[in-house]
Amino acid sequence: MTASIDSGGILLLVGIAIAWFGAQIVLTRLVRSYRRDLRDGIEFIRNNNDLTAAESEVLDHLISTSMAIRSSAFLSLAYLTGLIMPTNAILRERRRAAAEAPVLFKDSKFDDIMSWYFVSIFVANPLFGFTALILRVLWRLRVGVIERAGGQSSHLFALPSLEASQRI
Repeated sequence: MTASIDSGGILLLVGIAIAWFGAQIVLTRLVRSYRRDLRDGIEFIRNNNDLTAAESEVLDHLISTSMAIRSSAFLSLAYLTGLIMPTNAILRERRRAAAEAPVLFKDSKFDDIMSWYFVSIFVANPLFGFTALILRVLWRLRVGVIERAGGQSSHLFALPSLEASQRI
């Protein structure tokens, strides 16, 4: 009886592994257009703007880690940090980001780039991707509250991504 449990467990693990890798193949094929849009969007920003060194580093980082398994884990940590950070620290970070990355901070194309990046890293690591997705939604809700209180619109949505891109 022990032998049948062991072989049944092994068959279950093999089945899970096959399903996991099969799903990864399907998801990777589905996300190709997002990764192409990410690359094209970054090239568009590079070709049409005079970027600071910090902005170039952020864009290089987004391209180089868009398929990295670790990216969604680090992004989850950045969102979590953003959720527990005091509001005055978030606003101070907003001012710093506006000064260090003026093009990325003001260009609406960067919002699209961050969405494509998020989809790409979600597929690279779906387990942490779900965590990052939940934290991203909570972060956007918090930013909405901050913006309504301050009456200003900004790219606060991207701050955890900028922070993560500078720390990874």
